[in-house]
Amino acid sequence: MEACSTGAERDSMSPDRAGPQADPHPFRVFCPSCGADSDTEGQDFTVDTPAFVPHGDLMLSEIGCLTCKEKFDICFWPVDHESLSRSLVAGGDPLHSADPQILAVLDRYERLVEASRREWEGYYERGWDKEVGQHGMDLSQEYVAPQTTRLTAANARVLGACRGLRKAVSGHPGEDPVAILQLGPFNCALTLELAPGPPLPYNLHLSVSHSLLLGTLNDLEATFLVSLFFSPEERSSLLREEGQHAPVTHFRLPCTSSDLDRASDLPCS
Repeated sequence: MEACSTGAERDSMSPDRAGPQADPHPFRVFCPSCGADSDTEGQDFTVDTPAFVPHGDLMLSEIGCLTCKEKFDICFWPVDHESLSRSLVAGGDPLHSADPQILAVLDRYERLVEASRREWEGYYERGWDKEVGQHGMDLSQEYVAPQTTRLTAANARVLGACRGLRKAVSGHPGEDPVAILQLGPFNCALTLELAPGPPLPYNLHLSVSHSLLLGTLNDLEATFLVSLFFSPEERSSLLREEGQHAPVTHFRLPCTSSDLDRASDLPCS
């Protein structure tokens, strides 16, 4: 599948643009090597090897830049796994979990997750949690702009950074945020809080604010950002609260234990 550019008008960072001609391609992507933009005429990309993310409604895919021949991985949101699987099978291109190319995409993603986890663990070990906001993972230059009329696309390192942070905080229940994760224009902090009381002993707490804009998240931004940290099953139990003294949006997920990788840790219904 190829995303061919036609010289259409560029997006703004606002997620509110709409209209039949506003977004002519199924997604917008930038080449991390040469900066080619899929919304610019003559800067085209190939899309190969779709691979479903097991813990969310996202899909990974290898992208090829036809300008500089660079290949890189992108995550897409939102993705209906069941519908897309039926479509691919009907088109003669079934998804096989044992396919070597799919396994290679997933392996690269897992390595991103593990690298992120190690980086966050380093922050904990060095005690940087005493200087919140002074240290952290800076992905502020990544294009992170939720879309209304087409798929939202972001470099796979964005999703890997979020998943790695989640894995790291699971080993540090009750500790303050170790640092800030910057995702495009968003500042994110994640902690595993000790709940003040029943029914469950922990809260996985995500706090998000804008680094460029004043005010809290709109619904589209909130839905996209929580998809990077929480599974669809978890999001049904997610509690949202706006900050009382600062433009910060808080999301809390009640958890049964600090081992966030276990299926039994999904919140009670």
